[in-house]
Amino acid sequence: MKLLRTVLYVEALALLAWAVLAGLFPGPVTAALGERVPHVAEPWVRMTAVSAFGFAMMMVLVAVEIERRWWFSWAFVITALGIAVLSAWTAVAGLLDARPPRPWWILAAVSAACAVALIVGIGKTGLERQPE
Repeated sequence: MKLLRTVLYVEALALLAWAVLAGLFPGPVTAALGERVPHVAEPWVRMTAVSAFGFAMMMVLVAVEIERRWWFSWAFVITALGIAVLSAWTAVAGLLDARPPRPWWILAAVSAACAVALIVGIGKTGLERQPE
């Protein structure tokens, strides 16, 4: 359970960092990723910050209650895999219409790595737990 708890805390910290940076500085953050965001799109970036903050809170909650709620980590795996697939799809589609795919590939890779880390943590936790 220690590995899963650590993964949850690290991912929550990363989401919190995104929430703060994207929430306060949406233009510069997305420009640093290689994407120019017009002012009309900044609310969408800020909405991802709010969502990231909520997910970070949920990850901390699951980490604190890990002995009883470890299985809830599957919700984070499903979310991370969904984001990875959609990001990769967007990157591939961007190749066809000359949009820069780099931010989407980065998001796909990071999301897939988060999902893998969670799956490894869940697997180790499942092996450590005694059947009831």
